[in-house]
Amino acid sequence: MAGDQTVVSTNNHFQDFIENIQDSGINPPETIIPDGKLHRFSSNGKKVDDSGWYVFFDGAVPGGCFGCWRSGFKQNWHAKIGRSLTSREKAEFKASLKSCTGNPQNRRSQASHKFSGKGR
Repeated sequence: MAGDQTVVSTNNHFQDFIENIQDSGINPPETIIPDGKLHRFSSNGKKVDDSGWYVFFDGAVPGGCFGCWRSGFKQNWHAKIGRSLTSREKAEFKASLKSCTGNPQNRRSQASHKFSGKGR
């Protein structure tokens, strides 16, 4: 699946996030850390693989993004909160998504992964 997408959750936000990762064809991590930082995991179940990645933030509207560097897949996600997001919540969600690729530390980690030969 190409391009960025946003998926909305319907249940427990941690479980929904994991299920969305799995539904995308990526083996999900065993645990989700809601700290807004980049976390790497095996996207194919092999211990030496760490092409899978996610960023998860918990708050008024839990959300994040995940993907696989090997395939180039990326997807945005936020929890369903029982109503439409306000303009402020939409802006906060969009700003939080910058941690997926906008943070220089995350970009360095991505570049390190790519140049290590693991991203191919």
